Amino acid sequence: MIQNLKNANTGGIIIAKIFIQIEKAEDVVTSFKIVGKLKALYYFGVNYSNYVTETEKFLFDFLVYQNRFPIFFYFEADNDFKNIVGNFNANQIDYTLDRLADKSWVFSIKEGLQKYNIPLFRVRVENTASLKVVLNEAFCLASSNQRLFISFGDNLTYYTKKVKNWQKRILDRSILNLSLEFPTTFIKVCHDGQGFHLYTSRTIPN
Repeated sequence: MIQNLKNANTGGIIIAKIFIQIEKAEDVVTSFKIVGKLKALYYFGVNYSNYVTETEKFLFDFLVYQNRFPIFFYFEADNDFKNIVGNFNANQIDYTLDRLADKSWVFSIKEGLQKYNIPLFRVRVENTASLKVVLNEAFCLASSNQRLFISFGDNLTYYTKKVKNWQKRILDRSILNLSLEFPTTFIKVCHDGQGFHLYTSRTIPN
Protein backbone atom coordinates (compact mmCIF):
# COMPACT_ATOMS: atom_id res chain seq x y z
CA MET A 1 0.00 0.00 0.00
CA ILE A 2 1.30 3.46 -0.94
CA GLN A 3 0.73 6.20 1.59
CA ASN A 4 0.05 9.79 0.47
CA LEU A 5 1.78 12.41 2.61
CA LYS A 6 0.93 16.10 2.59
CA ASN A 7 3.99 18.34 2.38
CA ALA A 8 3.51 21.04 5.02
CA ASN A 9 5.85 23.54 3.35
CA THR A 10 4.70 23.48 -0.27
CA GLY A 11 1.20 22.01 -0.23
CA GLY A 12 2.38 19.25 -2.56
CA ILE A 13 1.70 15.54 -2.28
CA ILE A 14 4.44 12.95 -1.71
CA ILE A 15 3.60 9.44 -3.01
CA ALA A 16 6.43 7.22 -1.76
CA LYS A 17 9.36 9.10 -3.34
CA ILE A 18 7.31 10.85 -6.05
CA PHE A 19 6.57 14.52 -5.39
CA ILE A 20 3.58 16.23 -7.05
CA GLN A 21 2.98 19.95 -6.71
CA ILE A 22 0.52 22.45 -8.20
CA GLU A 23 2.34 25.39 -9.79
CA LYS A 24 1.51 28.75 -11.34
CA ALA A 25 2.38 29.29 -15.01
CA GLU A 26 4.00 32.67 -14.29
CA ASP A 27 6.46 30.99 -11.91
CA VAL A 28 7.74 28.48 -14.49
CA VAL A 29 10.36 29.52 -17.05
CA THR A 30 9.52 28.06 -20.47
CA SER A 31 11.30 27.77 -23.82
CA PHE A 32 8.04 27.57 -25.77
CA LYS A 33 4.66 29.29 -26.10
CA ILE A 34 1.26 28.03 -25.01
CA VAL A 35 -1.63 28.75 -27.37
CA GLY A 36 -5.02 28.57 -25.67
CA LYS A 37 -6.18 28.47 -22.07
CA LEU A 38 -4.14 26.61 -19.47
CA LYS A 39 -6.38 25.25 -16.71
CA ALA A 40 -3.82 23.50 -14.51
CA LEU A 41 -0.07 23.00 -14.19
CA TYR A 42 1.65 20.35 -12.06
CA TYR A 43 5.25 19.51 -11.29
CA PHE A 44 6.21 15.84 -10.82
CA GLY A 45 9.58 15.22 -9.17
CA VAL A 46 11.40 12.24 -7.69
CA ASN A 47 13.29 12.11 -4.41
CA TYR A 48 16.07 9.78 -5.58
CA SER A 49 19.79 10.35 -6.08
CA ASN A 50 19.55 8.60 -9.49
CA TYR A 51 16.71 10.93 -10.48
CA VAL A 52 17.17 10.52 -14.26
CA THR A 53 16.54 6.76 -14.21
CA GLU A 54 13.71 7.02 -11.70
CA THR A 55 11.99 9.90 -13.52
CA GLU A 56 12.04 7.92 -16.76
CA LYS A 57 10.62 4.85 -14.99
CA PHE A 58 7.87 6.87 -13.34
CA LEU A 59 7.01 8.69 -16.58
CA PHE A 60 6.70 5.37 -18.42
CA ASP A 61 4.40 3.95 -15.74
CA PHE A 62 2.38 7.17 -15.70
CA LEU A 63 1.83 7.12 -19.47
CA VAL A 64 0.98 3.40 -19.51
CA TYR A 65 -1.54 3.95 -16.72
CA GLN A 66 -3.27 6.71 -18.75
CA ASN A 67 -3.80 4.22 -21.62
CA ARG A 68 -4.57 7.08 -24.03
CA PHE A 69 -2.92 6.17 -27.29
CA PRO A 70 -1.76 7.57 -29.64
CA ILE A 71 0.79 9.63 -27.71
CA PHE A 72 2.89 12.21 -29.55
CA PHE A 73 6.57 12.83 -28.79
CA TYR A 74 8.43 15.94 -29.94
CA PHE A 75 12.11 16.04 -29.08
CA GLU A 76 15.36 17.66 -30.17
CA ALA A 77 18.36 15.52 -31.03
CA ASP A 78 22.08 15.87 -31.64
CA ASN A 79 23.38 15.90 -35.20
CA ASP A 80 24.34 12.21 -35.01
CA PHE A 81 20.92 10.56 -34.87
CA LYS A 82 21.49 7.50 -37.10
CA ASN A 83 20.96 5.08 -34.19
CA ILE A 84 17.62 6.68 -33.31
CA VAL A 85 16.39 6.43 -36.89
CA GLY A 86 17.59 2.82 -37.11
CA ASN A 87 15.84 1.92 -33.86
CA PHE A 88 12.56 3.53 -34.93
CA ASN A 89 12.67 1.86 -38.35
CA ALA A 90 13.47 -1.53 -36.83
CA ASN A 91 10.45 -1.22 -34.53
CA GLN A 92 8.14 0.20 -37.25
CA ILE A 93 7.58 3.44 -35.35
CA ASP A 94 6.01 6.33 -37.28
CA TYR A 95 8.13 9.50 -37.17
CA THR A 96 9.11 12.59 -39.14
CA LEU A 97 12.31 14.60 -38.84
CA ASP A 98 12.50 18.39 -39.18
CA ARG A 99 15.36 20.87 -38.83
CA LEU A 100 14.82 23.91 -36.62
CA ALA A 101 16.25 27.34 -37.41
CA ASP A 102 18.24 27.14 -34.16
CA LYS A 103 21.87 26.13 -34.62
CA SER A 104 24.33 24.22 -32.47
CA TRP A 105 27.94 23.10 -32.79
CA VAL A 106 29.67 19.73 -32.84
CA PHE A 107 33.39 18.89 -32.88
CA SER A 108 35.03 15.84 -34.38
CA ILE A 109 38.72 15.08 -34.94
CA LYS A 110 38.05 14.22 -38.57
CA GLU A 111 35.93 17.25 -39.55
CA GLY A 112 36.68 19.80 -36.84
CA LEU A 113 34.06 22.23 -35.54
CA GLN A 114 30.78 22.15 -37.47
CA LYS A 115 27.57 24.10 -37.16
CA TYR A 116 24.22 22.38 -37.73
CA ASN A 117 20.49 23.08 -37.50
CA ILE A 118 18.99 21.27 -34.50
CA PRO A 119 16.97 18.17 -35.52
CA LEU A 120 13.39 17.85 -34.23
CA PHE A 121 11.73 14.44 -34.15
CA ARG A 122 7.93 14.10 -34.26
CA VAL A 123 6.89 10.59 -33.25
CA ARG A 124 3.46 8.96 -33.08
CA VAL A 125 3.35 6.19 -30.45
CA GLU A 126 0.55 3.65 -30.82
CA ASN A 127 1.22 1.11 -28.05
CA THR A 128 3.18 0.27 -24.91
CA ALA A 129 5.99 -1.53 -26.74
CA SER A 130 6.66 1.50 -28.97
CA LEU A 131 6.34 3.81 -25.96
CA LYS A 132 9.22 2.04 -24.20
CA VAL A 133 11.47 2.37 -27.27
CA VAL A 134 10.69 6.04 -27.94
CA LEU A 135 10.83 7.15 -24.31
CA ASN A 136 14.21 5.49 -23.85
CA GLU A 137 15.68 7.35 -26.86
CA ALA A 138 14.01 10.70 -26.10
CA PHE A 139 14.63 10.77 -22.35
CA CYS A 140 18.34 10.12 -22.81
CA LEU A 141 18.49 13.31 -24.89
CA ALA A 142 16.25 15.24 -22.49
CA SER A 143 18.59 14.41 -19.61
CA SER A 144 21.31 16.13 -21.68
CA ASN A 145 19.13 19.26 -21.93
CA GLN A 146 17.49 18.69 -25.29
CA ARG A 147 13.82 19.68 -25.26
CA LEU A 148 11.26 16.86 -24.94
CA PHE A 149 7.48 17.25 -25.08
CA ILE A 150 4.98 14.41 -24.74
CA SER A 151 1.38 15.13 -25.71
CA PHE A 152 -1.97 13.38 -25.85
CA GLY A 153 -2.80 15.42 -28.96
CA ASP A 154 -0.82 16.32 -32.08
CA ASN A 155 -0.48 19.94 -31.01
CA LEU A 156 3.05 21.23 -31.69
CA THR A 157 3.74 23.82 -34.39
CA TYR A 158 6.61 26.25 -34.83
CA TYR A 159 7.63 29.28 -36.83
CA THR A 160 10.90 31.12 -37.45
CA LYS A 161 11.55 34.50 -35.88
CA LYS A 162 14.56 36.80 -35.97
CA VAL A 163 15.85 37.55 -32.45
CA LYS A 164 18.78 39.44 -30.97
CA ASN A 165 21.18 37.41 -28.83
CA TRP A 166 23.31 38.60 -25.90
CA GLN A 167 25.99 39.74 -28.36
CA LYS A 168 23.34 41.83 -30.15
CA ARG A 169 23.60 39.65 -33.25
CA ILE A 170 20.40 38.94 -35.20
CA LEU A 171 19.74 35.21 -35.42
CA ASP A 172 16.93 32.96 -36.64
CA ARG A 173 15.09 31.07 -33.91
CA SER A 174 12.31 28.50 -34.11
CA ILE A 175 9.47 29.40 -31.75
CA LEU A 176 7.66 26.28 -30.55
CA ASN A 177 3.91 26.53 -29.94
CA LEU A 178 1.99 23.97 -27.89
CA SER A 179 -1.75 24.29 -28.47
CA LEU A 180 -4.28 23.99 -25.65
CA GLU A 181 -7.14 25.28 -27.81
CA PHE A 182 -8.90 21.92 -27.38
CA PRO A 183 -9.12 19.72 -24.26
CA THR A 184 -5.72 18.06 -24.05
CA THR A 185 -2.65 17.55 -21.87
CA PHE A 186 1.06 17.68 -22.57
CA ILE A 187 4.27 17.09 -20.60
CA LYS A 188 7.57 18.97 -20.72
CA VAL A 189 10.56 17.18 -19.21
CA CYS A 190 12.61 19.50 -17.00
CA HIS A 191 16.29 20.50 -17.09
CA ASP A 192 18.66 17.50 -16.79
CA GLY A 193 15.64 15.16 -16.59
CA GLN A 194 14.82 16.34 -13.05
CA GLY A 195 11.10 15.61 -13.14
CA PHE A 196 8.54 17.04 -15.53
CA HIS A 197 5.74 19.59 -15.79
CA LEU A 198 2.24 18.56 -16.85
CA TYR A 199 0.12 21.21 -18.60
CA THR A 200 -3.58 20.67 -19.23
CA SER A 201 -6.59 22.44 -20.69
CA ARG A 202 -8.92 19.76 -19.37
CA THR A 203 -11.33 20.51 -16.57
CA ILE A 204 -9.89 19.21 -13.31
CA PRO A 205 -12.49 17.72 -10.92
CA ASN A 206 -12.62 19.17 -7.39
